Amino acid sequence: MKAHIDPTSFERYLESGALQSSTLLDCLGKWAVQYGERTALQDDCERLTYRQLDQRSTALASLLKARGLVADDKVILQLPNSCGFCVALFAVMKLGGVAILALPGHRQYELLGLQEAARATMYITCSELAGFRYEVLAQALVGQGMAPTGVIYLDTLEEATWQAPVTLAAHSAAPDDVAFLLLSGGTTQVPKLIPRTHADYTYNVTAMAEACGLNAQTRYLCVVPVAHNFALGCPGVLGVLSVGGFVHMLPQPDIMRLCELLIEQRITVTSLVPSIAEIMIEYLELDDLSFDALELVQVGAARFSKESARRLKALLGCELQHIYGMAEGLLCFNRAEDSEDSKVNTQGRPLSVFDEIRVVGEGGQQVALGEAGELHVRGPYTIRGYHARPEINAAAFDDEGFYRTGDIVRVDQAGNVTVVGRAKEQINRAGEKYSPSDMEKLMLDWSRVGECAVVGIEDRTLGERVVYFIRPIGPGPSRRDVCDYLKGLGLADFKYPDEVVLMDQLPLTAVGKIDKKRLLLEYP
Repeated sequence: MKAHIDPTSFERYLESGALQSSTLLDCLGKWAVQYGERTALQDDCERLTYRQLDQRSTALASLLKARGLVADDKVILQLPNSCGFCVALFAVMKLGGVAILALPGHRQYELLGLQEAARATMYITCSELAGFRYEVLAQALVGQGMAPTGVIYLDTLEEATWQAPVTLAAHSAAPDDVAFLLLSGGTTQVPKLIPRTHADYTYNVTAMAEACGLNAQTRYLCVVPVAHNFALGCPGVLGVLSVGGFVHMLPQPDIMRLCELLIEQRITVTSLVPSIAEIMIEYLELDDLSFDALELVQVGAARFSKESARRLKALLGCELQHIYGMAEGLLCFNRAEDSEDSKVNTQGRPLSVFDEIRVVGEGGQQVALGEAGELHVRGPYTIRGYHARPEINAAAFDDEGFYRTGDIVRVDQAGNVTVVGRAKEQINRAGEKYSPSDMEKLMLDWSRVGECAVVGIEDRTLGERVVYFIRPIGPGPSRRDVCDYLKGLGLADFKYPDEVVLMDQLPLTAVGKIDKKRLLLEYP
């Protein structure tokens, strides 16, 4: 499957050296030879060497092939942070299939949206996690036409699956083939799928690993869901594997267990979203712990306050790095050699010297250096279009292939980017992004709701807490009523309201639309 990119641009990036003519499967084969019996991955249940990761992914690929998976088939992959996630991801690649990386928290509503967007033939998941039975979810989804080739419960496969000797003629992937599809946290009801190619993601992980100083002694704790670009490749799990390091996969971000593992496993690097970082600050201020092996903590996926950054750095006693980026490509971050002012006040510089960024005003013109505007970007690892969404691509990309990020930024003389807001309406709660308008439409389908406005309000712990302002029809629904309604629709619980505010009338703008700015100003 080819990505939606301009072939001439891909060739240009190859010729310039911005990208290499290699694939993630080439990387896995090289790692298995180079790092062999070193431990690659560990979770609460098992430990895999680099050689075992390669062998197990081949064994699973053989099973998937026997179940009917062929090249270009789409596979919904919904697994927790685990060794099995990496095994399954590479197994699908080895057959030329394309994994769609769903989050463990997604439920029926989101997964059916993925099915509508990509027509997946197979669903790989686990039978149960943290009390939630994915088997029941899978049965409901299959009953609605999803995954006609079948469902694989990775945690129920017999040990013989991994022990039997397997030979498999692996699919010969091209560097510009799509390796997998990430999910956009954007603003449309049917999910936007982000095609990441072998070449662009190989660059993504290896360049980030080098820039962050990772090496064979790196010990990484994966806390953020690995289906997120941040945890998978910035440099994340794959970046650590690229240098022969060690990864411990934490399936649930329990703060006590997180701190225990930092000490027990002598973790040197980890990545956090601000909501987890804020909880960690509160926990460490009550309990004096020492993390003498820890060298680097990355914080990304949402804005992190200067004061919280200062406190976390002091409590951990290590380097703190802000990461700003998007699953669509561009990554910006602070370097170790940067000034303290730059580290505190900006999100840093782009990863590649080939990244082209423009800051554009409301009239479409580039603004002066230091002025705020919407960030547009083009580069070797930034996509040129979403999967099978020409109507979205027409608005999201300009005629020169620049991606309109929807983020309002400033860029300083040194090239550092500072994010100051959003041009597109979006909720970002604890690093999980979604469209408030989608939720408003669902609420208006409910007979108890006359009008609804879903608003994100700045919150130190969550980044944004979500408030549903509702003009009810009849008795006003409580927060529990709203959560039960959304649960019945099969929505992920991170989309539930943190608070419900009932109003006799919602304020309107001059053109008759709900005035969310006024709601924010008037809400205590």
